[in-house]
Amino acid sequence: MTTEAKEKTKPELCQEARWGTHIPAMTLAVSLLPGKVLELGVGYFSTTILHNLKPEYLLSVESNPGWMARFVNQQSDIHKFRHVVDYDKLFNTIGLKWDVVLVDHAPYEQRFHDLARLKGHCGMLVVHDTDEYTLAQLLKEEKINKMQELLDSFKYRIDFNHVAPQTSILSDTIDVGSVILTGINVKG
Repeated sequence: MTTEAKEKTKPELCQEARWGTHIPAMTLAVSLLPGKVLELGVGYFSTTILHNLKPEYLLSVESNPGWMARFVNQQSDIHKFRHVVDYDKLFNTIGLKWDVVLVDHAPYEQRFHDLARLKGHCGMLVVHDTDEYTLAQLLKEEKINKMQELLDSFKYRIDFNHVAPQTSILSDTIDVGSVILTGINVKG
């Protein structure tokens, strides 16, 4: 079955709902590791939810100041916002050690650089838009394989692919599949 055919078998979502398919993975990761959380890319389907999960510390980073302005009213002692122009300077300032990082920022190519930069330094990376179909829409053809190789290079990976676009939880230090299964209470 082709990637396009597989994509058509998943539930159809309106465009806005597609922006929130990372919610289950994101909330699960933060519930399991509620320490320092970095949100790369603010939005209606992440910022408020992360704020209400009440991690020990939350830094929300956004490159579009007009978009970020919609959310800064949530700033508090434990939830800070930062406008970013240069991601190299940002990471030189904030460091690479985070319990959970949500990777959902623009431009999409920046996600590749930041995943490579954060690899091996974070507990869990929650990466939105990781299925082949979505990657083909967001990246030039020569970069799709590089992104898939980077995603596959993490020691542990679990894909939330029940709806599109898919979200992946990645880690080099935590067996995310085992941790997630032990973190879910199943009644039978």
